[in-house]
Amino acid sequence: MAALENTFDAPVIESYGMTEAAHQMSSNPLPPLPRKAGSVGVAAGPEIGIMNEVGQLLSHGAIGEIVIRGANITSGYENNPAANGSAFTSGWFRTGDQGRLDAEGYLFLTGRLKEMINRGGEKIAPKEVDEVLAKHPGIAQAVAFAVPHVTLGEDVAAAVVLKEGVLVTESELICFAADRLADFKVPSQVLIVDEIPKGPTGKLQRIGLADKLADKLILKKRGNFVAPKTQIEKQLAEIWTRVLNVSEVGVRDSFYALGGDSLSTVVMMAEIEKRLNAKMELVSFLRSPTIETITKFMQEKVLAQTQGSVGEEKVKDSSPIRDSFLFGLRNRILQLLALYAPGFKTVRVWLHRMRGVVIGDNVSIGLSVLIETAYPRLVFIGNNVTIGMRTIVIGHLRDLTSEARSGDEHTVRIEENVYVGPGVIILPNVTIGHGAVVSAGSVVSRSVPPETLVRGNPAEPIAHCGVSLGGGVSYEQFVSHLTPIKGYRPS
Repeated sequence: MAALENTFDAPVIESYGMTEAAHQMSSNPLPPLPRKAGSVGVAAGPEIGIMNEVGQLLSHGAIGEIVIRGANITSGYENNPAANGSAFTSGWFRTGDQGRLDAEGYLFLTGRLKEMINRGGEKIAPKEVDEVLAKHPGIAQAVAFAVPHVTLGEDVAAAVVLKEGVLVTESELICFAADRLADFKVPSQVLIVDEIPKGPTGKLQRIGLADKLADKLILKKRGNFVAPKTQIEKQLAEIWTRVLNVSEVGVRDSFYALGGDSLSTVVMMAEIEKRLNAKMELVSFLRSPTIETITKFMQEKVLAQTQGSVGEEKVKDSSPIRDSFLFGLRNRILQLLALYAPGFKTVRVWLHRMRGVVIGDNVSIGLSVLIETAYPRLVFIGNNVTIGMRTIVIGHLRDLTSEARSGDEHTVRIEENVYVGPGVIILPNVTIGHGAVVSAGSVVSRSVPPETLVRGNPAEPIAHCGVSLGGGVSYEQFVSHLTPIKGYRPS
């Protein structure tokens, strides 16, 4: 806008109107009154409000549907009672546009409700994606639109026109968007075209754009297809075809364009860790969700390990655990997924490992288990451990664990062959010794000796365990090998 004003030496006025309002509804005022870039100004004729889905008017700053009323608003659509019923609420005409009013009454458009993309329940305003992509120095025009998705219903795609002489790849544009948008708003695919289809009036028509560009999307997929060649690529492709239930996968195909979602991402990455003994950084994958990216990451990791082994011995990292906002957000999202994800020996275990919990082999984690929400790396879980549903493991208390949090010390150690019953609470600064059993509903506030059954609040030793309850041992066998501890009296 500043460039236009400089070129023509005249103010550029943004305004807003529609046929049903005959015609202008709002406008930025002329100088010397204040104009706000990005706003369509203040009411210029009708009253303007912001309304939610149930017909309540919203306060300044809240985003909702723009509604108008006044003498210049249509009284209704001729011979169309259904349209009239949905268009008017308590005397207000619903425009179908989304926006907000600031404290001074300036209106800001944020999208068109009919154009909203519903990605697995997340509502995405494509206009926001447009504006981010348009900031790329090589893009002349950008339009985000919905494409069908197998599990999410809809996903985000974008069509862009590049400036003359500019060469930019799809991957670069997706990374550019990923740096500026929330993960679920990032386009899963970007189509570079010479021209974006327009409607009869010359306007870009977002709705139906997926159908109009369907042939180009198919051609892009075929043109970008690169078959897996190396052993790692073939193994990854095999995992993807099974997880996504597709017949063919190329190394440059987007996981999400093929039908992937957050749950299948977790399953896929758990499979990679299990079969290839490789841990993939989730953030790196989300930025470029292709087999090519995973392969490159794995090769770089092997190279780094090789170089490290021939160099000087690395000093143990004792840097303090920082309360990083992004790390905390990622940690809590993974914890939330782990509460209800399927796979008590696979997916849930993998999610907690991704969070930073140190977990051994053959570990089972029940539903709704919370493991140290803030500092997961304070918790150690050994081999052959079973943790019952609704268990809570607390690894830190500010006053008692500050020294441990500044290094790599574990404030909770659950050693091998331990069985933790449902509904147990484990507090910081405890070790549950190997082969121990914690009875359901107990509160563990001090360390548990090896091969000991504890129960109660606080948990107290009540018997010695002759065999571990894990590893296929039946409850009857476990009970028959218990030796009561003398002096114990149940409370």
